Amino acid sequence: MPTVRLALGLTVLAGLATTAGVLVPEQAAGATTTAVTNCADSGAGSLRQAVSSASPDDTITFALSPPCSTITVASTITIASSVTIDGPGAAALAVSGNNAVQVIDVPSSVTATISGLTIEKGSSSTSNGGGISNSGTLHLIDSTVSDNGITNTTSAGGGIFSDGTMTINDSTVSGNSALNGGAGGIRNDGMTTITDSTLSGNTSLNNGGAIHNAGDGTLIISDSTVTGNGAASNQYGGGVSNDNGIVTISNSTVSGNSAGAGGGVFNYLGTTSVSNSTLSSNTGGGLYNPQGTLNATATIVASSISETDCLGSITSLGYNLDDDGSCGFSGTSLSDTPAGLDPAGLQHNGGPAETVSLLGTSAAIHHVKDASLCPATDQRGFARTVPCDIGAYDTHGFGVVTSTLPAGAPRMRYSATLMAIGGNPPYRWSVSSGRLPKGLHLKKSTGVISGTPKKTDDGTYTFTVKVADKKIKVKHHPATQNIATAVLSITIS
Repeated sequence: MPTVRLALGLTVLAGLATTAGVLVPEQAAGATTTAVTNCADSGAGSLRQAVSSASPDDTITFALSPPCSTITVASTITIASSVTIDGPGAAALAVSGNNAVQVIDVPSSVTATISGLTIEKGSSSTSNGGGISNSGTLHLIDSTVSDNGITNTTSAGGGIFSDGTMTINDSTVSGNSALNGGAGGIRNDGMTTITDSTLSGNTSLNNGGAIHNAGDGTLIISDSTVTGNGAASNQYGGGVSNDNGIVTISNSTVSGNSAGAGGGVFNYLGTTSVSNSTLSSNTGGGLYNPQGTLNATATIVASSISETDCLGSITSLGYNLDDDGSCGFSGTSLSDTPAGLDPAGLQHNGGPAETVSLLGTSAAIHHVKDASLCPATDQRGFARTVPCDIGAYDTHGFGVVTSTLPAGAPRMRYSATLMAIGGNPPYRWSVSSGRLPKGLHLKKSTGVISGTPKKTDDGTYTFTVKVADKKIKVKHHPATQNIATAVLSITIS
């Protein structure tokens, strides 16, 4: 099979290109780059023409004049030669099936990389995959697959169908739908790896609102969020459904999905492993395993709606937490224990996808003592400390260590240093409520409270200190940081 380079953010290193931390071959000698210059469906300068004329290892870019935001296709674009399609950004350009045709087909003999595009409004009544059908090798990067669907009862994969090899990185699969064939977002019958991505608002009238892994399929999900997806009320796996295949979910959040049972994750006759993940607020329960193997490690299952957190046989491999006692966790795990999840739910806490943070009082914090079960980072890419927290979000031990401050005396020099731990130094300190005794001040960069109390300032002064760590900048998302508070007091007498 011809090789293909990835075209986003390439840095050449000794004959290799690197993007998103992955080394891939450079563009082959003799390969060419062709620019799409208009949003027509066919003819000179069109995407269809560029794809049909491409030779193996060619790259297709975009130089649209006049600028346009949507290419509407009247028939499926079949990628017949291994190419890279390097779009201007998912928010800038969409390829649309106009709710009438499947948008992209990748045959078995082809390796294709699609980056920086939205694939939308694809529709199929005769074949699998409303937006994209992949039987070859597909790399989907920095892209969106949205509002696609299949309209018959025998096809599968409203957004994407793949029985080949597929990687999805830093992308969004949202608002896709399927009828009885299943899998509103993605149907996987091959080998699929999903990283740093969001699957949201996909629906199916059968199993697998977001993803249905079937047959001998292998599915790996890491550092991703599956939220707001749904299967029918008499079906299973609102988030992820696995039939006979192998599924691995790690460092991920599965929240707010719905199904008749197994609103979060459903496993039947296959093997599903969930680790360092947070399953919360799923209607129909978080985990359901009527038959097969479902393993959980260092995972939170909590706040399930309509059903208990767990149904069927769940094997705990240690350090899990459920808040209603239904998962059968024991030993190093916490059963029937409040999870201490932020009631605000999913938020942009850093990283490519939304996560559910932990309250400072959560029993999940620092509970995982086995270093081998603490990945280097949490879902957001923030460093974990050991012991680490249960779930996808790790506080990295960030907090105010100081619990008491020494007393002072009027007209006597005073000095005390506030201490914090974890997070990403350097820290910035402030007083968020209350006040220090007159004559004392807090240095923001060091956490030192110093000065000379006034003669007339006897008494006990209670105040709240706030500490923030270094902001972390994440590609395509606002910078975020950790914040912790503590209530302290100083007595002057």
